[in-house]
Amino acid sequence: MKILVVVISLCWCSGAVFGQTTEHLDTIEGRGEKIENQKATVVIEVFTDKGGRKHPEIVDYYLSFDDKQYFIKFSESTIRPGSLQPLVGKSVYFYGYLKNGLWDTDDPKVQSRIGNYLKVTRLMK
Repeated sequence: MKILVVVISLCWCSGAVFGQTTEHLDTIEGRGEKIENQKATVVIEVFTDKGGRKHPEIVDYYLSFDDKQYFIKFSESTIRPGSLQPLVGKSVYFYGYLKNGLWDTDDPKVQSRIGNYLKVTRLMK
């Protein structure tokens, strides 16, 4: 009987811990971590391929805050690159989601950079 109680207790405790971890991962990889009225600086960088070659015809936009730069994934955002060009180097406030996944595509069969990125839903000067 004591063994049964111990086994049930262990299963219950592990389920709670795993549930919390899974929920956090679902938040970052799925909906994303909600960000509201965050002050950030608009940054632009020339794309550099895996071989270290710069491609000045391709640029990436980032929002920099909390000592980190976050890639803006325009295919999920409500803003477009043209609206950010005049704001490069300036401070803005934004709403959106911090997510994790593919940057350059939504197709997992296509080569892409991967990591944390921003889905921007609203941008203000």
